[in-house]
Formats: sequence, C-alpha cells, structure tokens
Amino acid sequence: MMLSQTCAAALRGEPDFGNCPAGVQRMEGGKGPVTVQNQMGHQFTINFMGDYVNATNKKVDAKLEGDTWIVTIGNGDVYEVPQAFIEGG
Repeated sequence: MMLSQTCAAALRGEPDFGNCPAGVQRMEGGKGPVTVQNQMGHQFTINFMGDYVNATNKKVDAKLEGDTWIVTIGNGDVYEVPQAFIEGG
C-alpha cells in the first residue's frame, strides 16, 4: 500500500522550499522507496535503504539531519523527507 503526504522541495537556485506530493511504500527496518514530484511535475523515486540512499536515474547525496533526510539531487534540487514518513509513526 502506498501512503501519501507532502514533502518539501527546493529547485536548483531557488531559495525557498515548496511542497511536493510524495508517496511511500514502507518496508521493514525503516526502509522504503519514496516517490516524489517536484514543482515542475517531474516524478522519480528515492530509495531509503537504511545505510544508503539512491534514486532512479539520478545521482544523489543524502544525509540525515535530526529526524529529516536532506536529499540533494545531482542537478542541485533539494528534498526534505521526514524519517517518520519512511518508518511510520
């Protein structure tokens, strides 16, 4: 089952974060793929696999700050994904 919420996203060069639709398919151990859609309408999946993060057809840099994942895509777009969204709770 896919669960939905809104994540924050900032496009390359934009100073402010906006909302982006997101859905997660939760797996055991706090893992799961999160599908996001940016403000331009492009949709892709970020895979949170516990000790690493990757994305479909994109280079990513991800770090956990407190309880929020900060994911920077190779083109400079930044996404904030709450850990609770991935894990549930």
